[in-house]
Amino acid sequence: MSGTNHESSADCDIRLFLSYLIDMDISTNDNYFQEAKLEYIDTYNGGHIRELILFDEDYYLSQRGSRIHNEMTPIRDYFENGVKLRLSPHPIFDMGYIDSVIRSRNANSNIQLAPARGISGSPVNPFSFIFSDEGGLASPNMLFSPILYEKCVQEHQDLLGFQIARNDVGRVNPVVHYLKNWSTFSEKGVLRMSEYFDPDFYSMSAQRSSESIVDPMTHYFRSATRDRHDCNPKFHGGYYRHTYNIQKFDALSHFVRFGAKKGFAPNPYAFDELGIAPSNLPEDVMDELLLSYVRLK
Repeated sequence: MSGTNHESSADCDIRLFLSYLIDMDISTNDNYFQEAKLEYIDTYNGGHIRELILFDEDYYLSQRGSRIHNEMTPIRDYFENGVKLRLSPHPIFDMGYIDSVIRSRNANSNIQLAPARGISGSPVNPFSFIFSDEGGLASPNMLFSPILYEKCVQEHQDLLGFQIARNDVGRVNPVVHYLKNWSTFSEKGVLRMSEYFDPDFYSMSAQRSSESIVDPMTHYFRSATRDRHDCNPKFHGGYYRHTYNIQKFDALSHFVRFGAKKGFAPNPYAFDELGIAPSNLPEDVMDELLLSYVRLK
């Protein structure tokens, strides 16, 4: 990727962001980058909402408040300040999950860095996290599966008329592709992007209109954790939160990451239906049994 030695870390992140969302030529053409940065980042323009689909201005401002400099657009403020504050640019990005993945990778590489920092020591931008990952298969949260989503697209490419080309360097990232095309999948009844989040079940549970303009996973994560409707027929979020006092984290994400291995029940009937007692099984066996029980078929 092009850029001078004097390009700030924020501008490096912006270049990557615009390259994937607008045009891959921005990554190597400095003049094009400057023009695109002025148009999409440093100028207020509501017409670019769909192109910059990974940045939800209202959601970001709900976290940031009124602390933005008057001369700075919200998206510029995010790249300059929001990344350092570990604020999320869009509901689909779970910063706690992303930072835990980064810490795990650093630990496995024997790199001693502060939380949420990459090899350079700078805070990791979540856009860079999903775009720079090998194969573009990093997930923005615990529930979204780029592999399952790509499989869904490939299986239904004839029906839907588009696909994600695996060997195209400039291909659309699975997360971006999902946010732009989810409604087409939903209309055909073939939308699948998670082992645990059922978009049809969630839409019914949350009484979402069939004409909703917001995808089901964004709608889910945008709601306060205590107000999230169930998105899996085997997982009862209210029961799980109340029983195990899970208040600050998404209940289903917590169950998949931590709860299953601890023997936390996903609903009041799980152990009876499985015919097991949680205290009689090793942690790894319990983890697989409960995850398999909740995993969508």
